[in-house]
Amino acid sequence: MAAQAKSILRLVDMWSVRSAAVSPQCACFKLKTDFQRRLRAAGIKLKEDEANRVPHVDIDGDPAIMKQLNESVVTFAVDKLFLGEDVIWLDVGFGRHMTLVFTDRILDKKQRSVVIKALAQAIEQHIEPIQGLEEQLLERLRQQRVYQAT
Repeated sequence: MAAQAKSILRLVDMWSVRSAAVSPQCACFKLKTDFQRRLRAAGIKLKEDEANRVPHVDIDGDPAIMKQLNESVVTFAVDKLFLGEDVIWLDVGFGRHMTLVFTDRILDKKQRSVVIKALAQAIEQHIEPIQGLEEQLLERLRQQRVYQAT
């Protein structure tokens, strides 16, 4: 993302002992839910557990961290995304992240292009249209050396 888009992170309440739920009006919530919807529509099998489905941020159960994060500015940029073997997450600042998807071998060679395309489409719909975003995401993937050998 050449230009960085920004959004306000809105947390609504404790979701679990350790995590705070993200508001449905927040761009982070929309990004996660739409990305997962696109993956399912493309036939990508996801772990169907509540932690994967519900947009939330791990705050170590600390109300002070929730207060610090709530209404904070989240910068959306390719370098704020972690593209791992089993997980894709967004850095929301203050050493915290929001998992966008967690499932076995999400970036496997067979489905990698579908996953990157779905992520780019969700970002462009809910954050900001960015020219060449898919290519930037693939470059980020190469930089993080996920599945280089496959």
